[in-house]
Amino acid sequence: MDYRASAISAAKAVFKNGAPIYVRRSVPASYDATTGKNAFPGALLNGSISATDTIITLMTSTGAWLNVGGVVKVGSEYIYYAYKQGSQLFECMRGYAGSTPAIQSTGSPVTLTFQDFLGYSIIGGYSDFFINGTSIKAGDKKFTVPASGLACIPNQSDKIVDPAGTAYTIINVEQVAPGGVTILYKVQGRK
Repeated sequence: MDYRASAISAAKAVFKNGAPIYVRRSVPASYDATTGKNAFPGALLNGSISATDTIITLMTSTGAWLNVGGVVKVGSEYIYYAYKQGSQLFECMRGYAGSTPAIQSTGSPVTLTFQDFLGYSIIGGYSDFFINGTSIKAGDKKFTVPASGLACIPNQSDKIVDPAGTAYTIINVEQVAPGGVTILYKVQGRK
């Protein structure tokens, strides 16, 4: 059996019938994504920004940051950005997570708090037959995510975010890997 073809077929089915999700990964304060070590120096604002700016330019290298979306902290404000290109953060949502949008000054430290990895998923619930109140609780969601096209492997320290923006803690991840080729992740999420 051609397991790679099965992986591509599974991914196409989810892309066609599924919904966009994000796997949200927290980033330690001093993390370098290229080496996997805690050595990331952070960044600084290159120019002041108003409380409504949606493009933010950084003056220091952010090469260790992946070009995916995420959340940065500047002062006491959290700012969501959809993607990074070079030293710029684009499609910024100011005042994220209940913080207050604020004017930020040139040279203010910018700290990466987490990054989002785009994927697609078929999202469902668990039937009463499987809900036992311990390992599977009422309200838990089942996310079926193809491995193809996802830039990370989901794990229990991540969160999974549905199309409505609701973040679920990942309780369990099961890799579906016939013949040793991972084609899907079955992810259990809990609010």
